[in-house]
Amino acid sequence: MSDGYVEILVKKQPKPWYALIKGLFIFATVFVLVVLGLMQVNVLFIVLGALLGVASYFVFQELDLEYEYLYVNGELSVDKIMGRTSRKKCIDLTLDRVEMIAPLKSWHLSDFEKQKLAVLDYSSGNEKADIYVIYFRGDKGLTKLLFEPNANMLEGMRQMAPRKVFFE
Repeated sequence: MSDGYVEILVKKQPKPWYALIKGLFIFATVFVLVVLGLMQVNVLFIVLGALLGVASYFVFQELDLEYEYLYVNGELSVDKIMGRTSRKKCIDLTLDRVEMIAPLKSWHLSDFEKQKLAVLDYSSGNEKADIYVIYFRGDKGLTKLLFEPNANMLEGMRQMAPRKVFFE
């Protein structure tokens, strides 16, 4: 049996208010450094401006997100990549814990939709994307995971668990 390996990188769509947050951080940093720091030559304002600059860096990293899906032989791993520089493991999931995988609008999900569940959204946020749902048993009970697999990943999952993966 050959190893099934599929890797997908999905960029999170920026929300309209992301630009507003970035603009406010830039404005606040420049205002504190230039206007208050240089006009009054107070060390407190220069330190505050430097702290705002560092905070801006971390906020910008958090607003530039990508999700990496890695599927290898029945195991799905999702990582969050922030600002193309740092990576954080979101979830490792085996198909043994999965109850069902189906498209977001599938009729197969009707039994699960009635339940109150924790939701993990690792999709791009684009309404036109083919978003799939994984219902799995986690530490906190049944959980709903949103992601955007491609056909190769879905086919690999279907080969490992044919009764759990639906395409319509």
